[in-house]
Amino acid sequence: MKRILSALSIAAALSSCSPQDITPPLIEEETLVPLELELATHTVTRAIVEGTTLPTASSVGITVRDSYGAYAGEEYTNIKYTSKEVSGSDVWECDSPIMLSPQTGVLYSYYPYAEACSDISAISIRANSTVQTDFMWGTPVSVSKDNRHASIKMNHALAAVRITYVRGTYSGTGTVSKVSFGGNCIAVAGTLDATDGSLSNFAGKGTMLTPPQIATTLSSSLQEFELLVIPTGEKQGKVVITIDGKDYTLEFGDIDLRQGHMTQFHLTVNDGELSLSDITVSEWTYGESKDTSIKVTDKVTLTGNLDDIAVYNSVVNGVVTITAVPKTKGGFKEVEPVSINSNATLSQTSDIHTGVRTIKLSNITGNVTVTFYGTYCYDLITEFTVNAGESTKMLYTYVSSSNKAKILRIREGDTDIPVASTHTWAEGGKHILRYSFTNHTVPYDMFNDVTAITAIEIGDCVTALESYAFKGTSIERVVIPETVTSFGSSLFYNCTKLKHAVLPKGITEIYDSMFRGCTSLQSIDIPDGVTRFGDYAFDRCSSLASIILPAGVTYVGNYCFSDCSNLRHIVSFPVKTPTLGGNYRYNFSKVASNGVLAVPAAAKTGSNYSYWVSSNINLGSYGWTLVYMDE
Repeated sequence: MKRILSALSIAAALSSCSPQDITPPLIEEETLVPLELELATHTVTRAIVEGTTLPTASSVGITVRDSYGAYAGEEYTNIKYTSKEVSGSDVWECDSPIMLSPQTGVLYSYYPYAEACSDISAISIRANSTVQTDFMWGTPVSVSKDNRHASIKMNHALAAVRITYVRGTYSGTGTVSKVSFGGNCIAVAGTLDATDGSLSNFAGKGTMLTPPQIATTLSSSLQEFELLVIPTGEKQGKVVITIDGKDYTLEFGDIDLRQGHMTQFHLTVNDGELSLSDITVSEWTYGESKDTSIKVTDKVTLTGNLDDIAVYNSVVNGVVTITAVPKTKGGFKEVEPVSINSNATLSQTSDIHTGVRTIKLSNITGNVTVTFYGTYCYDLITEFTVNAGESTKMLYTYVSSSNKAKILRIREGDTDIPVASTHTWAEGGKHILRYSFTNHTVPYDMFNDVTAITAIEIGDCVTALESYAFKGTSIERVVIPETVTSFGSSLFYNCTKLKHAVLPKGITEIYDSMFRGCTSLQSIDIPDGVTRFGDYAFDRCSSLASIILPAGVTYVGNYCFSDCSNLRHIVSFPVKTPTLGGNYRYNFSKVASNGVLAVPAAAKTGSNYSYWVSSNINLGSYGWTLVYMDE
């Protein structure tokens, strides 16, 4: 029970943080208009969707976010929209529709709608022998009051498998009672990230899927069955066909199951064996072009570097709107500005956080060619606030003079400000900087005590964070991507507004003074691979109420949790008690009184946790109780 209570307190701390903990600007109610939806699948499915549209009465989940997290101050997360037939066309309705402001947001979508979904980046999906649901995700699109009509392309999140088989030299009766497919190449459950279509958290790998079948008899004519599966990215798989009561197995070591693709296995049944005649992988498509150019209308063609982007387009009142979305999240990809010939008027904008570029073509007088050049890649994006009349030169004298980073852009709203010039803001507000670092390393002391930095987003191309990189900034939340494998000490020292931190799975150590002086820190995600808590790691984290020590932890450093005045729950999973730093009496000094130290039941023997709650250690001095989990 103590273990459960501790976990609940930690969960409560985690839930207390909004996605970015940033207050958006207020939007006047009279400026709002309702969202309009149009959905289409550009692929055909053998499950629920037939053709290129979702059936009437289908429901999708819609989320709209902006650079502040909540769109225009409203939490539009997993809003249910349902299709209704009106005059022969599907209209998407919502009991409480999403209201759009002049502010640009990004719309994410998935199908089918799940009421229990609280995070569209972590949707639970299943694909087993009885559950054959065509899970889909929508290509993100930009929306605003002036761009209220969202035409969404739905993409298949799963892969399709088709098994075909014919009688070869098989001389028996040939009664087929069961056909199964599986192996490590598939899972029966997983998580879908509807922001980009990626899959993770696979469960049930290696399972064989056996859909309901009617017994058939082998013949010289092709027979087949199909499955929807969750592809894991692994290559091992097999097919098992039961014929005349005997299993015939064919194993594969290099299967390439892909989302949105159909993999077909063409088998021949001979005496004593199955033989593979062919494996084909094709797009699970319905009339999509594979040309290097994409037809938007009869007059507009897209060319250039189309491999790195996904595009969707619509034509309303003679204006062609093209939405270009980076195919990869890594490194904060942004679609570069496009160019066209002189046969139309071009306007284009880009969302600062998602990299989605919206291109509008109007006054079309002839054939228009839109050329894409690729994507920008940024290591880091920061947000900052300035006071009225304050200049970038005043704010960034230290950063600019360091020559440790190239400042690519400073953006005020939708306006890019030349870095070489000094810009003074007439009014205060939120602003954005973008950086690209040499060797993808955020250097030593980079943002030390630049208090104007209020939020940071670390790109997936960053591999190293050097000591004091973010010391003394005003960030409230940080997520470190798994690409970061090198860490310095004192990274977030004295970040007094930092409330929540997410560490990458590959990190093995909470480094010295890493969160020292983070007085607002309420929760932190610590991966299981961490083995060491460094000296002063959480010193003076006075808002931290709970902490979990993963099972592999072997060392807790000097003053690690000193002055954590609100710390009252420690869950320590190592069976062997971690070694305490030399000044062990002060490792837990000035923590909350009468706290609970929960440890595994197996630690009753061969451990020294009782010493932690003795009078020799501050936990004991403050009246802490030792409890054993799983009792």
